[in-house]
Amino acid sequence: MAKPKSIEDLPIIHQAPKPHPPFGVESAETGSIPTEDRYVYETLDTTRRQIRLVKVYLDALYPYSVNENIKFGCAIHTYDTDKMPPYVALSYTWGAPLPVHNVWINGKRWVIRDNLYNFLKSFAESEMHENEYLWVDSLCINQKDTRERNHQVSMMADIYRDSQFVITWLDESCRQPLQNILDGSPSPENLQSIMANRYFSRL
Repeated sequence: MAKPKSIEDLPIIHQAPKPHPPFGVESAETGSIPTEDRYVYETLDTTRRQIRLVKVYLDALYPYSVNENIKFGCAIHTYDTDKMPPYVALSYTWGAPLPVHNVWINGKRWVIRDNLYNFLKSFAESEMHENEYLWVDSLCINQKDTRERNHQVSMMADIYRDSQFVITWLDESCRQPLQNILDGSPSPENLQSIMANRYFSRL
């Protein structure tokens, strides 16, 4: 499995963070996408142990036809947990409702928040995207389906436990302080900047 070569690939990898509960997606932003262009979740069978996984592709490698130049694209597929491929789980904060970004999922548009967009862009640009599937709560769970959301939350401890490892993504504000530390400058200012990140005070 390819590993990121520098902080420009992925800011932090952490082995065992506590998962956080998902929150609702703002319908206003999603509703701005024309219905025919909008990604629609296939229904999970909640009588079985199923999850969705994301595969991220860098621009020209995206296997779906889209009518614009893109930095990355995503594919989402459903798997029974006894037949799923190895995957990596993401632990992060959703962040502020705005700004938002359009992304492509299975050749259709979807809307995500800034923090997740920055992670997916960094992930796509790293070597990891070539071999790894991702589990990301806000993408892999249909947040508008209460029954599905409750079903997936009940499985979340197993989802994190069964992953190959967990990526902790703080946000772009920690990129330079962490790079400074990796470059041999573990100053109190750099450490304080990282520890003050909202990831460490989330509920």
